[in-house]
Amino acid sequence: MELLECLPLAVGHADEGICLLVRMGPYRILLDCGLSSIQPLLVGSDPAFPADLVFCTHAHPDHARGLAALHQAFPRVPIYASEVTTQLLSLQLGEPPTACQALPWRLPVEFQEGLSAELFPAGHLPGAASLLLTYTTKQRSYTVFYTGDFLLSNSRLVDGLPLEELRGLKPDVLIVEGSYGTARFPHRRQQENHIAERINQAIGDRQSVLLPTPALGLGQELLMLLRSHHHLRGGILTFGSMAVWRSAVMPTWRCCLISPTQSKILPATSPCFGMSEFVPAFGRFQRVSAAQKS
Repeated sequence: MELLECLPLAVGHADEGICLLVRMGPYRILLDCGLSSIQPLLVGSDPAFPADLVFCTHAHPDHARGLAALHQAFPRVPIYASEVTTQLLSLQLGEPPTACQALPWRLPVEFQEGLSAELFPAGHLPGAASLLLTYTTKQRSYTVFYTGDFLLSNSRLVDGLPLEELRGLKPDVLIVEGSYGTARFPHRRQQENHIAERINQAIGDRQSVLLPTPALGLGQELLMLLRSHHHLRGGILTFGSMAVWRSAVMPTWRCCLISPTQSKILPATSPCFGMSEFVPAFGRFQRVSAAQKS
């Protein structure tokens, strides 16, 4: 029997999301389920239990969109996440919170004989977690560390991944999220100042500003920036936090429209289009704005 094995069912190519099946000894652990169809889980697996347990690192659709179908098809397979992610997923799954069970931070929890897991804050968005899996035999312990999506720096919503707590772990297998590879970006505060200055300039020129954002995480962070940045104080009104979080559980993009005439940030009344639809639409928006100016 192979003690450690990883089968990537989906690795984020195009719109397929993230879904990894890890085998540790006799146990099968599903890491995230961003599948648009759970059919890959049904091929060559136990028809009653495609996995012994499921961990969801955070509530973004590319890591969680398949959980509702998975839970409906296999209600006896336990799903685990952090407490905040559990609350968000209960809304997305349309199920009571018991459909996804909350785990504590920084406390190893044993699920089966010899199999335990420990969650660490990943810094990606509220509730996002990195996961340390440990399988212990009579001879030794085997460990797998899965970062999920993570952020090292602090954001307006959550502190970054606590690297100091992870030093010295030395896992047998490290699975790292690498969306941006080795790319380097300006400091977060510099980027915030830049976007605030651009918005302030557009408002001063009597232009409207449309900000399409992912439904969860970045949208709320931008609203906090718009509410607090010194360039944008005075006259800008954001809508209430409950409305923000209701929009957050929509699995589509939403937008804020900053209007220079009403001096408000107006929420979209329905889900906004995705980026593939936004790019040509934004081109039309620019052409209309230019025509209006002329």
